[in-house]
Amino acid sequence: MLQTSVFFLCLLAVRFSKGNQTHYSSGVGGDLCEDNQRVCLKGEASCINNTCICDTDKGRGNFACYYPCDAYAEIKNDPQVISFAFERTELPMPCRYLVTHVDMEFLATDYITSAGVCTIKVYSFSTKVRGKFFIHGFDVFINVTSHSVHVGASFRVIGSASNGVYEFVSWGKPTGSERTPWGDPPTVNAFGQVLKLVYDDDNNRVTLNVDRCGSRIHFRPVNINQGKDQTQIPGLSVAFTKTSILHWLSLDNVMALPLTGHTLGEVANRLNLAPEEAMIVRSLHGAADQNFPGSPPGCLDLVGVISRCNHTDLRKEALQMCAFILMWPRFLRTWTRLNPTSAQSSLELFGRCVEAFCFRDVVKCRAVIDQISADPFAGPNALVETLGFNCVF
Repeated sequence: MLQTSVFFLCLLAVRFSKGNQTHYSSGVGGDLCEDNQRVCLKGEASCINNTCICDTDKGRGNFACYYPCDAYAEIKNDPQVISFAFERTELPMPCRYLVTHVDMEFLATDYITSAGVCTIKVYSFSTKVRGKFFIHGFDVFINVTSHSVHVGASFRVIGSASNGVYEFVSWGKPTGSERTPWGDPPTVNAFGQVLKLVYDDDNNRVTLNVDRCGSRIHFRPVNINQGKDQTQIPGLSVAFTKTSILHWLSLDNVMALPLTGHTLGEVANRLNLAPEEAMIVRSLHGAADQNFPGSPPGCLDLVGVISRCNHTDLRKEALQMCAFILMWPRFLRTWTRLNPTSAQSSLELFGRCVEAFCFRDVVKCRAVIDQISADPFAGPNALVETLGFNCVF
């Protein structure tokens, strides 16, 4: 077993400002492992045979560990969606989308007797780093009902990291309503269950554990200096105790598909699209509100474009022709080189391209081709590699 002799530097600073809380950490995690490229979770995993192994023997010890009775989903790296049924697909989308929505049993303090119902709804949103997208933050809305009394809380966290220093900015509200404004992150007592954010400074994560609802959420932002070679894998993890799950909700919109009832193949077939293209469309249907911090205006515009593009065959052609704008890292990085931290220009181009093909608009189509062709860095490669990209309808 490989052990590191370097200990973590815990909390650097905590700064409060009106309506949000900012927290910094710079933990170095646990064992250095996997050919010295990954760090295992401190206190949860160990490096065994060059692999980070969870102490519970379930999960990936370099990202998240789970109990044997857990069902879990993950959105990690750049980003890959791993459903509760372990189906995987890429999601090259910087906009806000619904991750999961579920009713859970609310257990009494004996963790045996049912005391009510928890409804948990999780959204996420990403940011662009060079030619890739990474998780930027999440929203969670929790409502606990016991004996016809309702108590709730909501939390929003965004994160970033540079040179090993992780910054978390959080908001919240003492209600599970999506409509009320955000303020300071609260600490709410829901019938003896505390609802609050907790920071794991060793592993540079923020955590929301709601034990009596059988749920846990972990989030770690991307370290922008490391690119694809992240020593501590960024992403969002959502775990539910299987025996506490009552109902999977919003089945037509969630990105982390449930254990049963919907498969990635069924979603793709219903939309008549390839799986990754289907998930792009699905993500924009599921979370119409694009009100997250730093949201590119193109996200809300794109929700409207996709909602209008409802002819199955034309939508398929539009996605086949235009998806490369978001899915090809080389093109994405080159196209946004003048503003490398923003996805707005790629979203605008993607939206115009979808409109052109979905609505058979020759003028818009030629404008898209002319715009790409005029770029000496992105144009020629994109048009050559996108076989059949033309305006012959």
